[in-house]
Amino acid sequence: MEFNVDLISTYSIIAPAIVGAIFYFKFPGALKILCWLIFVTLILEGVGIWLYDLKINNLFIFHLYSYIEFGLITLIYYQLRTNQMWKRLMIVIFVLFLLYSGIVLLFYQGLDRFNSLQRNAEGAILMVYFFNFIREYSLFGSRQRALFKPFFWLTYGYFIYFAGTLFLFVFANEILSDTINDYWIIHGIFNIFLNIIYAVVLISSLRSRLAD
Repeated sequence: MEFNVDLISTYSIIAPAIVGAIFYFKFPGALKILCWLIFVTLILEGVGIWLYDLKINNLFIFHLYSYIEFGLITLIYYQLRTNQMWKRLMIVIFVLFLLYSGIVLLFYQGLDRFNSLQRNAEGAILMVYFFNFIREYSLFGSRQRALFKPFFWLTYGYFIYFAGTLFLFVFANEILSDTINDYWIIHGIFNIFLNIIYAVVLISSLRSRLAD
């Protein structure tokens, strides 16, 4: 089971990456940003496998990915917002996250360690973004709900993914030291789920645009 979950988790990102690459120019701006995130994930997955095969510590990739992931997801929800005060707040939060991540990297969890503290902060902040978007989605008119429906499903997918992985990251150091295999199996399942969500969101958005 461990092999199968790991294998599927690694290659499941290929499906949304293919959809994103083929139909990239048909997507609205925020989904183009999601495609960037998918492409970066695919590249870093490949680099991580390559380094692992060479028996080189690849935990620094998690640090790099956290910066990129947080930045691009923030940009997605920044574009979806119309409230200028909230947009300014998101910029401030992004800068504070960078400062916090830099402090953690320098003094607590270096590039050779799993960045659970950074991931905890990222997950907690993004959960606020997701909750706020879902609350606003319920207030949209029917026309706007149809327009933002792909992002509604993306947000719920993110909500489940980050809620699950946030628990893993909180106890990452203990789990990694005691039951490393179980940790990566559970983490892999969440990755598979998220990649399925990516594919569903891109395809549903494409279908709705073609229908129009």
